[in-house]
Amino acid sequence: MRTTGQKSARPSTKVLFMRSMMVLALLGLNACAFVQRSPGSGYAFKEDEESFATQSVQKDRDREFAAKAQLELGGRPDSRSLEKRQLLLKAERRLQGKQERERYFEAKPYLRSDDERLNYLNLESSVAREGFLAARKIGGEKIDHPPEVQMVIGQNDIMLGMTRAAVRDSWGPPDEVEVAGQPMYGNERWHYTEQVTSSEGYATERRIVIFEAGRVVGWETN
Repeated sequence: MRTTGQKSARPSTKVLFMRSMMVLALLGLNACAFVQRSPGSGYAFKEDEESFATQSVQKDRDREFAAKAQLELGGRPDSRSLEKRQLLLKAERRLQGKQERERYFEAKPYLRSDDERLNYLNLESSVAREGFLAARKIGGEKIDHPPEVQMVIGQNDIMLGMTRAAVRDSWGPPDEVEVAGQPMYGNERWHYTEQVTSSEGYATERRIVIFEAGRVVGWETN
């Protein structure tokens, strides 16, 4: 017999349905947490593969920079010089845009060491870099050559390490310029033809000046 005025303690159908849905949802979440992708699916080791590929590319680049640094320095450079040159090559690779690259390679021959070049490249803004060059009297209409170079120019001669501007000041513009690779890198051969005195009167002398990174590394006369 039902007692008049008391509600049934049994939950309604709607409440039972809601509880069932909540239980199913919780079971679904737990199942997802323990799902493991099959190795055959192609996704199980995707992140590991991408990480390995990135590391492999970085190792290849490091070997490339090490080989190029060794080639540029020649001989048996000490480990510190080799490390600086590799850092420089990496910093040069990070240069952004044509204007930024051209400005650096234009100034590079006048920066006397890898330390100076790295200091320039590590500056954050173009304004700071221009100030760096201005403090060293680099980049204006007139370049001030070091005293020893100025002396050689006064004798109309050239020497190892001279910049293109210094050679031009000493010997004038070349008759012909050969460029290896991109012009901004400063790898060139300048050809001159001069009339010189000899025991038989005047003779034609041909001179070739060889530049690497904008500086004289050698010359030929014939």
